[in-house]
Amino acid sequence: MHGMRQKPLPNMNHAPRARARARAAVGLLLAMGCLAGAGSAAAATPPAAASTAPGPVLSAHEQVVQTFLTQQTQPQTEGDAPGFTRVDIRVGALDSRVKLAPCSRMDPYLPSGARLWGRTMIGVRCTEGGRWNILVPVTVSVWGRAMVAAGPLVAGTILDASDVQEQEVELSRERTPIVRSVQAIEGRTLKRHINTGQPVLENAIRVTPLLAAGDAVRVRISGPGFAIAAQGVALAPAGDGQPVRIRTEQGKVLSGTAREGRIVDVAL
Repeated sequence: MHGMRQKPLPNMNHAPRARARARAAVGLLLAMGCLAGAGSAAAATPPAAASTAPGPVLSAHEQVVQTFLTQQTQPQTEGDAPGFTRVDIRVGALDSRVKLAPCSRMDPYLPSGARLWGRTMIGVRCTEGGRWNILVPVTVSVWGRAMVAAGPLVAGTILDASDVQEQEVELSRERTPIVRSVQAIEGRTLKRHINTGQPVLENAIRVTPLLAAGDAVRVRISGPGFAIAAQGVALAPAGDGQPVRIRTEQGKVLSGTAREGRIVDVAL
């Protein structure tokens, strides 16, 4: 036993400092745990979606385009008969690489060859501030009352009011104008087949000829203070209201307007 070295007893004066260090360590661990927990909570919570709203310059040019298109379609919406029933304007985004300088005055315009309807482009020019000129993509959808086929119609049909019915259609979907009144189709000849419910396009009908070349016609010639009747011959086919050339019995060639009943009105 005398050969064995005894371990020195711990110095009790160091115990308070040891306990203080232990408490500090526990506090640090708790703080780290809280931070880690906060980090986990942050990771679990999806980040707020980034705003996709355009900046002030983009908002300004979009508003300029919106106002321009509204003004261009408004007169037709309010004043024309039958008019438009709805107009929807959607302004597209510019290429994200386009950077516009601040501008205090922007002038919109319709580029040469561009349409106001459908998918098109509207120009915006900065005239005060930055000097730039851009083309903004837009989609303008226009609805209105128009004529659609009441049933299947075959080419060669001479149309009347029973062949069509009025419906709301998207006028801007077609590049060719759609017939919008019954009067515009009555007596016209259909040039191609149209299915039930399809709109009747202006280029799908033609005036039905009242006269053929060589037909005998009655000529009504009028001028200041006189009106005479004569006989003549049509030199070309023509429908009601269309211009036509005729030759009188005296061999004189005149231009007039074809009317029902094989009549040609000539104004001198």
